Amino acid sequence: MAGSPDWKVYSAANEYLAACKHPEDAACLASFNGDGTTIRWGHSKRFTLWTEGKEQIPASESYDIVCDTMLGRLSVLQRESYKKAYGCYPEEKRTA
Repeated sequence: MAGSPDWKVYSAANEYLAACKHPEDAACLASFNGDGTTIRWGHSKRFTLWTEGKEQIPASESYDIVCDTMLGRLSVLQRESYKKAYGCYPEEKRTA
């Protein structure tokens, strides 16, 4: 059985709107729902990667830019989580 898509879209009122398989689809929904709409990786507010109306450009200007921005932010958050859990980044050698 397939799992739920990872990209979650929430309204400005924090109402869960949709799960999307592709970040560009989530960007499209954010542009239609307007200011305050958030896109998260999963349901956690910690992984809010886009907030419509608080970014340098609106999502409607370029879904590709929204996607690239969110993937960059997700990479940083995942690396921070990894370091917190394991004490170093994957490419760093541990010294015992």
